[in-house]
Amino acid sequence: NAGVGGTTTETSRERFKTDVLAKNPDITLICFAYNDAVKIDRKASRVSLERYRENLVYYVSSLKAAGSDVILFSPNLVIEEYFNANPLHPGEDYIKDGGINALISRYTDIMAEVAKEYGIYYFDLAAEFADKDLYSLINTDGTHPNTKGYTLYATALGDFIQSKYSKTAVIGDINGNGRVDTSDYLICRRMVLGTYNANATQKAVADL
Repeated sequence: NAGVGGTTTETSRERFKTDVLAKNPDITLICFAYNDAVKIDRKASRVSLERYRENLVYYVSSLKAAGSDVILFSPNLVIEEYFNANPLHPGEDYIKDGGINALISRYTDIMAEVAKEYGIYYFDLAAEFADKDLYSLINTDGTHPNTKGYTLYATALGDFIQSKYSKTAVIGDINGNGRVDTSDYLICRRMVLGTYNANATQKAVADL
């Protein structure tokens, strides 16, 4: 787990290579939005929407180039009355945004767009909390889940990952076309030679 509390897509770039890329991950899960969106200076979000996109693209493109699968997922919903009770986050600062949840959704919309652009998975965790009693799932700070909330968090995300990676694969079908052919042989040879950055699924079906 390379997550550090309170960090944004901007501040995390400083440690991305050492804390993430250097670990050679097969699958990398990324969840940024809340800390980027909040207005610590009571004027603007800590990271602009434009810069947020740039940072996500940097993470995703770097990870894909290194052979890692990437899953982007949104944060859970916030209890706005608790969030706004914090002197750092008065409600009037978020009126024009429609509230903190509405502002965060603008960031996660970008996250979903980046996932689509790069052909990777996006999981809307916020939607899993949308029809639930947030008061039974979120701590009194309004943002962090309690034990019950984290159980929902882990179960929903875990089920999503399992649904994407537990499908029966054909051993040797590295290019994913449903059969083993010359193309798979050529990819496998490049993998052995170290000239092909395979993702986690390709490594598994290559059975090297």
